[in-house]
Amino acid sequence: FSKTGEYILRFYDLRNDKKVLFEKKISVNPIPDPTVKVRGDNLNNYSISVKDLLSAERLEAKLEINNLSFFPGRINSYKVIRIHNGKEEESVNNYGELFQSPTQKVLGSLVKNDLIIFDNLNLSMVDGTTRTAAPIVYKIIN
Repeated sequence: FSKTGEYILRFYDLRNDKKVLFEKKISVNPIPDPTVKVRGDNLNNYSISVKDLLSAERLEAKLEINNLSFFPGRINSYKVIRIHNGKEEESVNNYGELFQSPTQKVLGSLVKNDLIIFDNLNLSMVDGTTRTAAPIVYKIIN
């Protein structure tokens, strides 16, 4: 639907003079903001090993809508920031969901107790909107 609001869906029997079988009133809400995380099932907390981070290969966007098995949009870009001993050591921009070479280099240089931040997460949705997701912060636990 192009706009939020109430709509009436009519179901017709096309065999008998297009007779209306029944009508259903539905309420349409905007698509909620997506959440983004590193791909994988080991990410229920905010600690991760470098090995798991590199094997994930990408960020993954999700939309908390019932019975939705795909993400209706795409990740455009994000910034990867490495924090070592409380200071920003490196940062690179990544375009698309896959970790590009500069991002892989930053991830490969992580050591225990570093923080990795995925920030400025920019997503395009199928409804034509551009969204920004919340940053993701992980502590490296090697």
